[in-house]
Amino acid sequence: GYWKNKDTKDGNATQYKIIIKMNDSPGMSDILVNYKPGTQYEPGTSGYDYKYSFTPSAGPTGTYHYKVVAKDARGSENASIEGTFLYP
Repeated sequence: GYWKNKDTKDGNATQYKIIIKMNDSPGMSDILVNYKPGTQYEPGTSGYDYKYSFTPSAGPTGTYHYKVVAKDARGSENASIEGTFLYP
């Protein structure tokens, strides 16, 4: 997935968590990647600041639902809207 923006007060101190679940909306415990600083993600493309590449392990095909959760240096959290992708 790709995403952009960061807390203007905290800059790269903002950390991101990716939650994902197959065939259902992800809950906060469905963690693919726990909080990591934005600087630890790959440089984005197409105008996005950050990206994370994910390929599901060999297994069932289906629709994956995901969200990116941002947490700033003060501990405030904000989740993106839900995105989906079909694999394979």
